[in-house]
Amino acid sequence: MATQQAQEPKVPAGWVDSPWDGSAAQWGTAEAYCSACLIDVNSGGAKIKDLCALPYKEPGSGKINVRGVLAAAGGRGITRLAKPDGVDAGKWAAAKRGAARKLVSMYRRMRREPPEAVSRMAGG
Repeated sequence: MATQQAQEPKVPAGWVDSPWDGSAAQWGTAEAYCSACLIDVNSGGAKIKDLCALPYKEPGSGKINVRGVLAAAGGRGITRLAKPDGVDAGKWAAAKRGAARKLVSMYRRMRREPPEAVSRMAGG
């Protein structure tokens, strides 16, 4: 009888698997930070970091980081995000749903099952 082992995530071509620090300070500008995030609810004009959430791309290169994806979907990721003040509730819900869908897609590319809460949020 074979022992089942935890499956390590597959690292798709063009992605990286390196230590992750998703704090906003890792990106020099709000533009750079927001472009690395799954959620950006800025309404135009100058970007504000507080209106962006769930970074998953490497600072500088913009490559998807496997550990960033896992962090975004994890226990203190998407399921714990609070709506920023001043953001329309409908816009926020749509942004979270879209981010969840993207996370599900990225989990599939890694040949892993997404967390159940993320799948529910994505509508699947």
